[in-house]
Amino acid sequence: FVLAQIEDPWFPSLCRFSTMLNGLKQSESYTGPQTILNMLGQVKLNSVEWAMYCNAAYFSEFHCTMNLIHCDADFSVVVACWNPGQNLPLHNIAKGRRTWVKVLSGSLHLQQFSIGSGAQKDPEELILLESSTHLLGEHDRK
Repeated sequence: FVLAQIEDPWFPSLCRFSTMLNGLKQSESYTGPQTILNMLGQVKLNSVEWAMYCNAAYFSEFHCTMNLIHCDADFSVVVACWNPGQNLPLHNIAKGRRTWVKVLSGSLHLQQFSIGSGAQKDPEELILLESSTHLLGEHDRK
C-alpha cells in the first residue's frame, strides 16, 4: 500500500490505524474503549490520505459527505467532511455501540438527545442530554 511509505514514523496514518483495528478486541493490548481513544489521538492523515478523503470534491454546499475507510465486525472508520453550518439529521447510534471523534480541521459541535420522558416516550419530545464542541486536534469518546 503506497500510503504506508509516506507515513510519519511517530504517528500512525489513517491506513495504519485501520489496520491496527483488525482483531484488536481479541488482542491482549485491548483494555477497553480508552485503547481506541489513545490510538485515535495519535492518528495523523498523511498528504495522500488528505488528497484521497478530504479534497474539495468531498465538500458539498448541500450536505456533509462521509467516506467509509474501514469496516469489520467490531469497528468502522469514517472520514466526514462538513462545510460550516452543515449538520446531520437526528439519528440513532445502535445500543451498546460507541462513537469516537477526532477533529482534523475546524471544529465540530455534537449534541446527544433522549426521546421523551416517563412511561410514554414521545418521539416528538427531545431532551438534550449533552452538548460539546470539539476543536482542531481534539479527540473524544461519546
